Amino acid sequence: MKRNNKKALETVIAGERDSLYRLACYRTGNADDANDIVQDVLMKMWTRSKMVSIADVRSYLYRSLLNACFTYRQRHVEPAFVQITADVPDDEQTDDDFTVEYHRITRLMDVIPSEQAEVISLRTIGGKSFGEIAGILNIPESSVKSRFRYGIEKIRKMIYDSPQKTKRL
Repeated sequence: MKRNNKKALETVIAGERDSLYRLACYRTGNADDANDIVQDVLMKMWTRSKMVSIADVRSYLYRSLLNACFTYRQRHVEPAFVQITADVPDDEQTDDDFTVEYHRITRLMDVIPSEQAEVISLRTIGGKSFGEIAGILNIPESSVKSRFRYGIEKIRKMIYDSPQKTKRL
């Protein structure tokens, strides 16, 4: 990779590292594993000798991270009976509210199609615009918007129509 490309890559990595880590944390549920996944993705990017262009770096990073998180979840998360909402009443939640909320979100995201879950994660957790997501996933912006809308509608329906029902993943 040319010297100018390395400098540009450093800039992209510095600007996206926190967002990549946050997204990996939510997709894996484990901060240490998320850090390892981000580090692996960044190292592969850094050592990659044949990059098409530096303009593709951001998209490549996010696609690589989502793929790595998907692989991690296949290896570490067993399918199980999942209750859509946690059994903790709102007035009894403790200091571990983040964990309860994380599990609630993860269960909902596991039930919807992965294409919709990716878009919702990139938008809400990754803080990406619909245009940026379209570039990352290499799909039209209209598809990104519809995946987001349909995914959110499915999640709303699960929350409001069957708050205490069990689903099989």
